[in-house]
Amino acid sequence: MSLFFNKKNLIKSAEKNIGENNFIKAEKILNKILSKDDSKDPYVLELMATVKKNLGMKSEAYSFLRESAKLYESNNQTQMLINTYKKIMEINPLDTSIANGLVEIFLAQKKEGDAFKILFEIGDKALDEKKIDIALISFKRALEIKSGNIETLKKLLEIYKIKNDKEKIISSSIEIGKLLLNAGKLSESYLYFYDVISMDPSNYEANINLVNVLIKLKSFKDAYNYLDSLVNEIGIVDKNILELKIEVLFNLEKMEELKVTLVKYISESDNNFSILFKLCNKYIENEKYTNAVELLEVLDLRKYDDFSKEINETLERILDLDPKNEKALEMLIEFKRVIGDHYSLIELYKALYNMIIERGDIKKAFDVANQWMHVDEDEWIRKEVRRLRLMLERSSGNFKDISGKLEKTSLSDLIQMLESGKKTGALKVYFADKVGKIYFSRGKMINSFFEKKNGMEAFLALMKLSQGDFIFQEEDVSNIEYKFENNNNMQLILEALRIIDEQAKKE
Repeated sequence: MSLFFNKKNLIKSAEKNIGENNFIKAEKILNKILSKDDSKDPYVLELMATVKKNLGMKSEAYSFLRESAKLYESNNQTQMLINTYKKIMEINPLDTSIANGLVEIFLAQKKEGDAFKILFEIGDKALDEKKIDIALISFKRALEIKSGNIETLKKLLEIYKIKNDKEKIISSSIEIGKLLLNAGKLSESYLYFYDVISMDPSNYEANINLVNVLIKLKSFKDAYNYLDSLVNEIGIVDKNILELKIEVLFNLEKMEELKVTLVKYISESDNNFSILFKLCNKYIENEKYTNAVELLEVLDLRKYDDFSKEINETLERILDLDPKNEKALEMLIEFKRVIGDHYSLIELYKALYNMIIERGDIKKAFDVANQWMHVDEDEWIRKEVRRLRLMLERSSGNFKDISGKLEKTSLSDLIQMLESGKKTGALKVYFADKVGKIYFSRGKMINSFFEKKNGMEAFLALMKLSQGDFIFQEEDVSNIEYKFENNNNMQLILEALRIIDEQAKKE
């Protein structure tokens, strides 16, 4: 080595010339260093790369940086290696081997954000330059680091559109739409689901999510119409569709359709009634107490024991907030009778009776007093029943209540009487601490309930009763499931009598 060779001073001189843009002079100095220094200094190589780059010799600059990077890597100088890799990528942004090297370093340092940025940038650059395969690999790997990143998914969708990969376009669009939906970007998410449906009108997932968007946008009428057309087009009515329809009907306050849909949903959900009580609570929170009571009518008598705690709490909560709610009080009375809790019945009947008398509904007061009398032997209520009957007979001239005892009027006679009068409502039969119901629509029996049974099984049990109290009340039966639709009343009575007779002979 020459006596006058001072590497340190030469490096400083080269740095100064680079700073002053004297690249030719700096190149000569650095060549001198490299010719004398057999061990190769990576920093000197980096300086030479800077000079070559500024002189427009990018290929040579790239070579010097690659050589420098190898030396830094062998010396375990990680930060210097990172800086050199970055300089290489400035010259060749699509150098995937260098990009992957940087990514591995950042991942080892647990700098996932930096690794993701490198991959996203190389993917973006490759996409701009139509290097589709490089872009695809880069964005896919970026997605492995940040799963669910919307911008990366959008870039992948752009690639799939270039490649005309319909299957990937659909799956990516749905994924982006769902992420936007969860992020509250409703209008944007709608467009992605709509794009899928434009390509594949019967796509179940896109259709379901589009309805979800409409619901979150509070476009309940649009959601209602869309659900109807969806069911007609794809012919599917499953739990997801029913659940969406329930939310739409709840917000549109279509009570009768809501009850029918709830029954379907519950049967599809292994008789899980939790959704019913959730909706009741939502009605209560919105101060729509009567709606909450009406919704409880979805529960038939067989379910009263299974959900006694929930029913009791719901009704008592309504009455605490709305003490004058007749429907809630009536249902609470019916509930207490069915489950055999007679302790509070007299007080409940008294409250209901006073409420009805106060508003002057003599006919309904008579019905309530009649029911009250069946659980209370007090002489006062018997006098009230007689007094109200006289009032009604005087006011109408032909009033005749349909109530009494089975000892005097048989159930079969009652059924024929209701059929001839084309009555619609419920015939309630009280026996000991049990209550049964037979529902009529224009005089025809449609279903019956007794002791957790329904249909013919319940009707048989009721036909065996020779004593008990009964009362008929007109009411809406549109939500009652039809069990007797293929029989007429007389055929049902005769069939029940035949079975009872056969059972008696076997005994």
